[in-house]
Amino acid sequence: MKPIRLACALTAAAALAVPAAAAAHPSVYTDEHARFIPDPADPNVLADQTRHVVTNHGFTFVLRETNGLAGPKGVIDFSRLPGAYRETRPFSTWQTEGGTGAQPHATCQVAELETEDAIKDWQEGDPFYNYVPFQTGSAGLEDDPATWLPVVKARTGVDLATVADPAAACAGIGGTYTPADAMQTTTAALNSGFLEHETAPLTAEIGALKGAVAAADRAKAAVQAALDLAQAEIARLTAAAVPMTVALPTATTTGKRLAKGGTEATVTGPAGQPVTVRLAVSARRARKLGLASATLASARAALGADGRAVVRLAPKGRAARRLKRIERAVTVTVSARSGDRTAATTATVTR
Repeated sequence: MKPIRLACALTAAAALAVPAAAAAHPSVYTDEHARFIPDPADPNVLADQTRHVVTNHGFTFVLRETNGLAGPKGVIDFSRLPGAYRETRPFSTWQTEGGTGAQPHATCQVAELETEDAIKDWQEGDPFYNYVPFQTGSAGLEDDPATWLPVVKARTGVDLATVADPAAACAGIGGTYTPADAMQTTTAALNSGFLEHETAPLTAEIGALKGAVAAADRAKAAVQAALDLAQAEIARLTAAAVPMTVALPTATTTGKRLAKGGTEATVTGPAGQPVTVRLAVSARRARKLGLASATLASARAALGADGRAVVRLAPKGRAARRLKRIERAVTVTVSARSGDRTAATTATVTR
């Protein structure tokens, strides 16, 4: 193959950056006259450098020839080996005629890894690479270390998964370690424009959908706020509609019993509201009993979640002593107040 300029190679590579199903075998385009600055201290001097544009399984990337290992010990270029031609030729022909100098993996040149069986073994009999990788991780080309690590271990005894220094491990088995060619341009960089073009409509649609979601969230928040206000108003109106009542366990009691243990009053009304309950006699009866106040007892409580509270009203001191000695029946009133609502009931206290 005659050398071509890298610019042309990149154009051809971009055209070949297609889905995996459409580019199932690798193609390699080599430019032997790519220019670079060999000495960063002298940017005025340029030199030639070989670069490889590799397309495989829909991935396109550019390698710089940096490891000094020439072809055919690299990626097999299937563009040099048409299918009908490959069917009539042994694998050794594939290696010599299709092998290139593009090596995206580190390798170890040792006899056990350079046989045809070893090269085919990790590639399931359909080799794209004319070598066995000698590294722990993937090169990022849909290559899986799990396919070559067992082959390397079985043929050389080296377990790359546990090796800290592959170069030293290669030397330890009498091989020559060669690092991978340096990556010049990644697949992501080469395909970024194509991907942006293809995804732009989806990106715009996603942006519009995000805007719609944000608007929907705002509308939802407004509806929720209105609902909260409505529920609060319903609660207020419901509370306003609940009547207040107060009841005693019996309509009559004795002065001694009332003075000793008091009485219980059951109050109902708006749930959660505070309530004040009083046990009293008329002002006239208070004077006759010699009491300074008509109130015999009082208590505070809060109506429960069921709108109900039970309070005990127990007269004390002078009021209790006077109740023990009453000579005739006395009418007492039990009143309950919560906010602007009141309720009352009466009972008769006998001797």
